[in-house]
Amino acid sequence: KALNGTSIVWAGVAERLEGVRSYKAQARRVLTETGQEEPFFECDILRYFSPDHGSVEESYEDGELVMQAYCSIAEKAVLILFPENRMCWRLDLNEELLSLVEYVNPANTEGIMKLFGSERCTRLGSREIDGVIAEGFEVKDVEIFSQLPELLLHPEDINIRMWVNEETLLPIRIEGEGFVGKGLLTGF
Repeated sequence: KALNGTSIVWAGVAERLEGVRSYKAQARRVLTETGQEEPFFECDILRYFSPDHGSVEESYEDGELVMQAYCSIAEKAVLILFPENRMCWRLDLNEELLSLVEYVNPANTEGIMKLFGSERCTRLGSREIDGVIAEGFEVKDVEIFSQLPELLLHPEDINIRMWVNEETLLPIRIEGEGFVGKGLLTGF
């Protein structure tokens, strides 16, 4: 069944995602204060995901490692390291937070399918991304991060976009934006 008039058949995307067990992704995080043109923080991110084990995220600012975050499903914990400051935070995950972690882990296709397979999902059209024609979808006002503890970023008014390669039916880019405190957080 096509989603909102698109040429991408959503069942085909779901079938392709079911075969994905783990993956590596690059990302960029940008924080901009509301009303300002220039961001006050930018970093590049490497992410590694597994639906069975969890995830690892490494954040780099100007090529220097500034943060590592390990999320272990088996240990039901998140460990966040700040090498420059020699700081470490451990956050135990209760069942509610663990289900959130599993839901937003892109290697867990159930979360993606619930979010983008819903009637709230709208088609954005086609666009070229890194030389590949992709079909875009967007879900606005995503509230899945409202359960995050206050010590972490607490984004609100989140919009998430996913771009799917029209030939392989696999996502090639996931973008998100939302407000954090008095600024805009953008990630892709």
